[in-house]
Amino acid sequence: MAGKRLYRYSDIDHEELFDLASKAAGNVLITYDNAPEIRYLAAKYQFEARLISMKTTHHRAKTEILIGKSLAWLPTSLPG
Repeated sequence: MAGKRLYRYSDIDHEELFDLASKAAGNVLITYDNAPEIRYLAAKYQFEARLISMKTTHHRAKTEILIGKSLAWLPTSLPG
């Protein structure tokens, strides 16, 4: 995952994170790089997922994924 060079605590158990988030009482919002294993975990734990266009610090275009129990608050069309 991309965070290894950016964050002090990048070595996390992603499956455990999704499991814990799925048990939270309220809505959650998680952002990740758009990767097959993350889309799989989102579906496995019955989260909604939406792709969003982003730019890196080097101004390169990329796609990330927004994940939550409900993304109904999110506009259908996102700027990007």
